[in-house]
Amino acid sequence: MSTEETTKYTLPHTITLQEPIEMGKDTKTMITEITFRNKFTAAMVENMPLEGHTMGHFYPIISKMSGETMETVRRMGFADLQDCIKVVSSFFTIGPAIGGS
Repeated sequence: MSTEETTKYTLPHTITLQEPIEMGKDTKTMITEITFRNKFTAAMVENMPLEGHTMGHFYPIISKMSGETMETVRRMGFADLQDCIKVVSSFFTIGPAIGGS
């Protein structure tokens, strides 16, 4: 068990990207921040395995909570993706085990 304290985030929460994302073909748009606005719901994790998560399992959740497209999430720099995963992970709560107290 980790002794590292998990930061709890509230919505909306904005992350300034370390590596802005250039989107668009004809009209270029620079995305410089990701704002998490949408409430975390159980439906967002219905297909996520209980164990063995990969970073890719978080992409749809980041997309749904921020309103950004999957393409935008996939184009994030690694450090920015890690920051987004920290935000999303803070909404996961662990309750008592089934049959536990």
